[in-house]
Amino acid sequence: MKYDMKNTALIMIDLINDFNFKHGPQLSKNTLNIIDNIVALKQFFISNKLPVIYVNDNYQVWTGNYVDIVNRCYNSVSCRIIEKIFPGNAEYFITKNKFSAFYCTNLEPLLRQLNITTLVLVGIAGNVCIYFSAVDAHMRDFKLFVPSDCIASSFIRENNFVLKSMQHLLDVNITTSSNLTS
Repeated sequence: MKYDMKNTALIMIDLINDFNFKHGPQLSKNTLNIIDNIVALKQFFISNKLPVIYVNDNYQVWTGNYVDIVNRCYNSVSCRIIEKIFPGNAEYFITKNKFSAFYCTNLEPLLRQLNITTLVLVGIAGNVCIYFSAVDAHMRDFKLFVPSDCIASSFIRENNFVLKSMQHLLDVNITTSSNLTS
């Protein structure tokens, strides 16, 4: 089913990541399973002149410069993901220091300035940062899509649970990336 993507932005959450935490290696593995879907969706948005907005943990890099964050996160675990998803000059990049893409960031003013009414949330971790971002987006009356093949959590059961929760509690359209672009 083809959706009208007018006034829609792709929000790419925490894909620049060092995976240097307890379940990081598992999350990295699960992220590798979805990264090609995210890359294809990003290319769809770019080719249709729709905004692509990275919202990423700042990793205590307070400059706001995404290259500094990439350099901080780049390692033997993250390199295969970062190299595929490296932000381009045409994309927006916003840093955050908590779970939600909205909390203490300039994401909402940017979305309002761009006349965005619909968000497609992709990235990691589904059961934390994607979920909290979806809650905050829902509270701000954005229409939401979360492609099930474009989010990853450390554990698949947690990812499946959060997808069902977002669908039932937040009225999120859970679809696949190919359904959004075909």
